[in-house]
Amino acid sequence: MLTFFATAAELSVEVGEFVRETYLKVKSPLVLQYQVRLEGRQSIKLATGEKINDIDGYITVVAFTDGSDGTEEKSVGTMRYLPPIVEPGNPYPATYDLEIRVPKALFGELLTAARLGRLPSQIHISAASIQFGDLPDGAT
Repeated sequence: MLTFFATAAELSVEVGEFVRETYLKVKSPLVLQYQVRLEGRQSIKLATGEKINDIDGYITVVAFTDGSDGTEEKSVGTMRYLPPIVEPGNPYPATYDLEIRVPKALFGELLTAARLGRLPSQIHISAASIQFGDLPDGAT
């Protein structure tokens, strides 16, 4: 299990043609994103040699869909590493993103807390099974 603490939150409300598809192939008009850091006593060293503890990350939360749009819920989460972008005058540091789907009732509670300016004190992520895709980075 990984434990994160949130440092900031952002709520995105998208409508019409501007509703983006998330990495889990979900079109969600409401997306809640927490900027996070891995809890201090845990450590993960990436293949790049970087420690995830030293990188700002994000947890993106969307609600499960009801299936009425024809989408099939195959997974509840994904984790991606985004390498740094070295562009003269506009560098962008490495980051990671965990995208998770939660039941609508839990999403509603998180949304209410975010609207009141409250952040969760800790966010625990665990995986019962992990599947990797066919691409070299494990993506599908």
